[in-house]
Amino acid sequence: MYKKIILGLLVSVGTLLHSADISAVIKKAGEIRKQKGAKAAGLFYMQKASLPEFNMNETRKLLNLGTAELIRDHADLAFQCVRRALVTPSKDRTENQRSYILLGRCYSRIGKPIHAIGALSNAVANPKDGHPSLLYSAWFYIGMAHIELKEYDAAKNAFEEAIKAGKKVTYRFSYKRAEQMLERIKNRK
Repeated sequence: MYKKIILGLLVSVGTLLHSADISAVIKKAGEIRKQKGAKAAGLFYMQKASLPEFNMNETRKLLNLGTAELIRDHADLAFQCVRRALVTPSKDRTENQRSYILLGRCYSRIGKPIHAIGALSNAVANPKDGHPSLLYSAWFYIGMAHIELKEYDAAKNAFEEAIKAGKKVTYRFSYKRAEQMLERIKNRK
């Protein structure tokens, strides 16, 4: 299942690797993790991300790998990737926004919602510079972190902002999850 998710993630951002190559990287990283630990597996991923076949900038590679690790419940490796992404220069103005969203998701995954809100707030700090779908994601995860803290009014506001951002996306996009969470908060009163 994880291979399909990671394959979809990598293909969706324009990599040129074939599925056999991705499967081999995933398998090898799993072996390295068992033998040498998470740090060695993370380094292996980062080395593979620098190959020309990935056909994307360094920051995007790191964020994709970090997202893949978060999906696999390896927040430690995701943190390594996102920290490196935040200090890697990029011409793409959405890269920092993506980095802070991933950082916030990492903090949420390890049970630190206050830290998550701080990181995610950086992703929504300059809405004119961000892509609406990224603003949606950041606001959605801010709302989820507020729910974890039982701060329902703040969560409601965050989900409303997520819906506003989602409506500005010009391609087919669903902001249904934010609407569902907003409805749950309204119904709990």
